[in-house]
Amino acid sequence: MWNRWEPPAYVAKHYRDKERQAEIQKEMNALFYKDLGLWLRKHRQLCGYTVDQLCSKSGVDRATYFYYEKGTKKMTLLHFMLLCRVLKTDFHYNGSFRLEPEEKEIVEALRRRDVKTVLRWLQEEI
Repeated sequence: MWNRWEPPAYVAKHYRDKERQAEIQKEMNALFYKDLGLWLRKHRQLCGYTVDQLCSKSGVDRATYFYYEKGTKKMTLLHFMLLCRVLKTDFHYNGSFRLEPEEKEIVEALRRRDVKTVLRWLQEEI
């Protein structure tokens, strides 16, 4: 009967490549928001604010902020600017956050689920 139309190989490859690029971008976004959450927590603690204090001063809902700090929700630019203003910090993103080298090591160890390194770091902190 009727033959089903198949796209040329170069067209099919183009769409497979686009799907892979979308997957990579999704992974990069997830890492970015996790890093942003760690950055927010670090600066909140440096300023001595609790989550409730920061949320009341910035006007950001507590539950929303919680998801921001965990890195599971995309942050709006308005909320980001409000939080930076309350934390009295400028934000300059150059492909990574300005973490100290030992902080970067612990973040990478947490991502790798390297229990020995994390436990050693916790022991030093206590």
